[in-house]
Amino acid sequence: MEHCDTAADVSDDASFVPRLPLIIETNFDTTPVDHHPRCAQGVDAAQPAGMAEPKSWTRSARARSHRIVEDSRSQVSYARRSPRARSLGGAEGTPIRVMVAVVFVIALVVLCVDPSRPPKARLAPLRFAHSGASVGGDDELNRSLHAILSSSNNVSLASTIILVAGTFSYRFMILNFLCGLRLLAIEEVLVLAMDKDLFLFLQRLDVPVFLHNDFAAKNSVDREVQFGSTEFVNISKAKTALVVKALQAGVDVLFSDADIFWFRDPRLYLAAHLNRSQYDIAIQSDAKGREPPNINVCSGFYLVRSRESSIWAFKAIVNFEMTNSMSEQKSFNFVFCGGFKNRKGGPGMRIGARRCQYRKHNSTLLTLDRDLFPNGSGDDHQKKSRQFLFHANYIGNLSSKIALMTEHDTWSLRKFKKPVGQFGCHRPA
Repeated sequence: MEHCDTAADVSDDASFVPRLPLIIETNFDTTPVDHHPRCAQGVDAAQPAGMAEPKSWTRSARARSHRIVEDSRSQVSYARRSPRARSLGGAEGTPIRVMVAVVFVIALVVLCVDPSRPPKARLAPLRFAHSGASVGGDDELNRSLHAILSSSNNVSLASTIILVAGTFSYRFMILNFLCGLRLLAIEEVLVLAMDKDLFLFLQRLDVPVFLHNDFAAKNSVDREVQFGSTEFVNISKAKTALVVKALQAGVDVLFSDADIFWFRDPRLYLAAHLNRSQYDIAIQSDAKGREPPNINVCSGFYLVRSRESSIWAFKAIVNFEMTNSMSEQKSFNFVFCGGFKNRKGGPGMRIGARRCQYRKHNSTLLTLDRDLFPNGSGDDHQKKSRQFLFHANYIGNLSSKIALMTEHDTWSLRKFKKPVGQFGCHRPA
């Protein structure tokens, strides 16, 4: 019997047929009735005359034939695809699936990320090339200082050590100060522990720390030492005495309070400043507003040369502290500048607006530019591009200092979740 279609309409390549789970052989035409030349009359031409099928049956049968043929063609087309195309659902479905996946990922990001939080920055570990803790007297301090300097690669600063001192209550402030040095790749630093608890805390972190025998038996409670208290005055005296011992060991001392954060390394600038002027000490001014810089010098940041004249001057400061029960800063001002603010007294004298002199041994002092080395008063808190440091010294409360430094993006200390008890340094913006 003749048909209105042929097997060639289904597939020209028989090699794909065995791959199909089911291939339906069909004798029904796949060409629309209106266009096939042999079926243009609406009746199957293969039927004998007078044997035409009912019109309704013919239409339904032909509809079924079209569906079967289309299904068979789909199976052949599926068989011709590569395994990768079949696994992805076909070339037509792949872009849609990719688009859906992209939209899903974007939705997750929008829902899970808080846009107000800055992205997490990689923390620098709080480590130094020369690490180690030591306890002892003057000889052990001498050994510790020279061990740090001998391991330094900075030849031009091979004789300058950075000292910072504090008690256990200031441990996090000290770590934040060390973070500032770590971010500047500065290694020549030693922490002077003023009690045993701070020493043990920093020893566990492998930070370079020294505990003098005079404080080895002193335990500290985890509380803040109040500014101006008897304990505060005693600690300030001890700091000055340790600086004298370091000077006697033949090293230049750059002393910095822990509530200071360094933006730039000031050592070369300070050394050049002293070399040009032949002064013994370059020191930060603690003056306010339009006051002359030497009306109040700040003992929280200074570079002092290891010279005979400066050693005698620092010994005089220690004696003045002991005799008058005054803090380190007041004693600095009386010994070098002959007064503290508007109070007169002491062996020193002011020379002009920026200089002071300890007359007995002709030791000279020069105050630093407040635009480069600002104190914590008034507008000096505003960060300027040329500044070397930020000093939160006009606030006495420790928690307020931390809040202020956080506000000005100078609190770099971060605590690692793992390993527990370790700290890292975040680089401020």
